[in-house]
Amino acid sequence: MEPKRSADLPYGKLFPSYIHPPKRSSWLKKTLTGAALMGMFYGMGYLREQTLSRSHLPNPSAVIQSGQAEENVESRLERKTAEADYPIARPVTVQLPIGPLHERVQEAYDYHRRFEELTEVKLERTLKYDLLIGQAATQYNIPRNLLFAIIIRESGGNPDAVSSTGVRGIMQMQGSTAQALGDDCVPVTNPARNIECGARYLSQIFMRYRQAYPNLDNEEVWNLALAGYNKGPNGLQGAYDRLRRTGKDSFWDLQVKDIGGQAFAYVPHVRALERFVQEDVPWLRLRKFVEPVTTQVRTASASLVNKVEYLAQEF
Repeated sequence: MEPKRSADLPYGKLFPSYIHPPKRSSWLKKTLTGAALMGMFYGMGYLREQTLSRSHLPNPSAVIQSGQAEENVESRLERKTAEADYPIARPVTVQLPIGPLHERVQEAYDYHRRFEELTEVKLERTLKYDLLIGQAATQYNIPRNLLFAIIIRESGGNPDAVSSTGVRGIMQMQGSTAQALGDDCVPVTNPARNIECGARYLSQIFMRYRQAYPNLDNEEVWNLALAGYNKGPNGLQGAYDRLRRTGKDSFWDLQVKDIGGQAFAYVPHVRALERFVQEDVPWLRLRKFVEPVTTQVRTASASLVNKVEYLAQEF
């Protein structure tokens, strides 16, 4: 009897399916793979759109000169805030400092860059209160990055911080100062109240010095206000008045013997941290929103690939 030729044998007996899958699955596999890739790219585009709409980065509308355009942006922001299930920070224009830093500020800046990892930890911890800081800065007309830097210097973003002198909270306020500002500032351990009342107190000190020294520019007045926040407004003003009687009027002419070592070091460090915030916080804000999206995309991609491989094997 003549043996059967390979062409006469059924496909499955000559080439088992576990060795050579049927050719009919190739088109299905390609179709499913294409659909999965299209779904993945669509999902990435959707997540990107959601991320950009919720970003805290500076809004391009800050450079638009048209008043009507500004109104449209504001109304859109209000609508987005009302629709969102979480607060949305208002867009803030980043104002980079002009010119070189003062030598004492530069020295403090180099110090914080030398211990950059520790400073970054404090930055990220303070970033949790970014919305509260922005609201307080807007309400009391304080540079946002400056208020951010004060919190980093005072407590490192820790709302439970307590100093050896008994000051408490994220902005390190004394209980007597909080009570003098109003009942809404107690307890000082509440981060929202502490930030709002600390900004209120700083604003009061600034306005006091602004009226007392009308010939000074705002940067000088802010330097005095920072030192007054640390030392106390009365003690600082007395030291500055004595300096003015010598014919000098710059905060940087004050010496340790005039205002004490703590206030002498406080202002350069806050100013250095202000520059640090301007350079690093925008990237931290971006990373805060990009990382969750990247994780979601990676998870979705892995899930789609697994499903495609499973369906291809089934068919």
